[in-house]
Amino acid sequence: MNKISVAIPTFFSSRFIDQTISSVKDSPLIEEVVICDDSENSEEFQNLEKIVKKILEKSEIKLNISKNNKNLGGFKNKYLCVEK
Repeated sequence: MNKISVAIPTFFSSRFIDQTISSVKDSPLIEEVVICDDSENSEEFQNLEKIVKKILEKSEIKLNISKNNKNLGGFKNKYLCVEK
């Protein structure tokens, strides 16, 4: 069975990410979760990373999480996230 990657572009989303990740973490179809954070706040990114890693720690899903060097805006962040 082919597996898929899930691209999640974020912007100040640490308070919502647990619901998003929890909804995909048990799916046998998901191989990887790619998150591209577009906020310029380092504390927000660290919080986001901590939450996601905790949820996926017992999962076999690969995590690719990154923070953009500058705010790219919604469209470019979505494009970059899918590209990764």
